[in-house]
Amino acid sequence: MYFCAMEHRRHSGLWIGAALLIFVVDASCCRKKGTVCLYDKPCGGPAVGVSWTPEGDWAYGLMIQTRGPRAATNKALAVCKDDIDGFVVLGDGRVFASNVCEFNAPIKVKEIYTDSGAKWPDYVFEPSYRLKNLYELEAFIRQNKHLPGLPSQAMIATEGVPLVSTQRALVEKVEELTLYVIALQKQVDSLKALLQARPHTPSR
Repeated sequence: MYFCAMEHRRHSGLWIGAALLIFVVDASCCRKKGTVCLYDKPCGGPAVGVSWTPEGDWAYGLMIQTRGPRAATNKALAVCKDDIDGFVVLGDGRVFASNVCEFNAPIKVKEIYTDSGAKWPDYVFEPSYRLKNLYELEAFIRQNKHLPGLPSQAMIATEGVPLVSTQRALVEKVEELTLYVIALQKQVDSLKALLQARPHTPSR
């Protein structure tokens, strides 16, 4: 098979810095003997798409491999606008996007890690942490119709759900709830002890 890999050749907003393409990338999109053109346009037309009919399961429509000491920083695949990288796949598999990525379908992943630097709410268990008493909490809920630290319905309706800050706030509420339960259990135990200490008065 004839290989025609273009290194850092921009074509209709698509940069390909490739060490190996298992199919042919022909900038002119002219069919040559023994080649396969990935761009679904006639010869001389602008390359705007990729068309490939796989011959078996798990076949690669387009595979780019970068090797060597610079693979981790090589732009194996990049989509750009006005010479600004918008979406980049590096040679070591990492993906970067300079703008917000919008998805119109559910996203299924095994795990998500963030590096937002948000302080994890274990500070709730520090002796210096002031836990609202239940009457203060009730007053806040009556006035605001949501828990402290969590976004309101109106905010979510206009801005969406901020996952990182909401997850942190939920953990904070769970830890606060744990302290409330411990305090209530201590009150229950204290009342039981008082009842047991009272002299028993036989019924008439």
